[in-house]
Amino acid sequence: MTSRADDSADGPRPPVVHAGRWHLPGARWAAARARRAIRTALKQWELGAAADTLAWQAASLIRKLAARPVDRAPGQIELLLELRPADRLLLIQLQRTTPERPEADNGTLAEEDGRHIIAIVYGHRRAHNGPGIWYTRTFVWHRPDSGATDH
Repeated sequence: MTSRADDSADGPRPPVVHAGRWHLPGARWAAARARRAIRTALKQWELGAAADTLAWQAASLIRKLAARPVDRAPGQIELLLELRPADRLLLIQLQRTTPERPEADNGTLAEEDGRHIIAIVYGHRRAHNGPGIWYTRTFVWHRPDSGATDH
């Protein structure tokens, strides 16, 4: 048995990072399925009431991204989700997988496929005279689907 003093000698514990991966059909209802997957994961990761808000915001962005012509190809959408609660950061990566472009040998997606990356920073700010305010800040990146390599 270790004592409390022994535990502190190990230093602070690293922050917890939660991650999940889903393959969703690339149909027009992909945003609804993504919202359910994200909401369920965030609830399991004990994010609480923020899970609903973040899941709806993510689904709205996914719906907009899925409406782009490049995303109307048949296949599946791979959804990668990472929650860093200590940083109040939710990372989402969407990538189309099609029969013509299977996953790479190492289990990751082929580098030439297009990707959408969404970062949502969230939190609650205390107000000087009131209950405070919930906030989110969203950043979206897209790497186009092309056969060209980056230089």
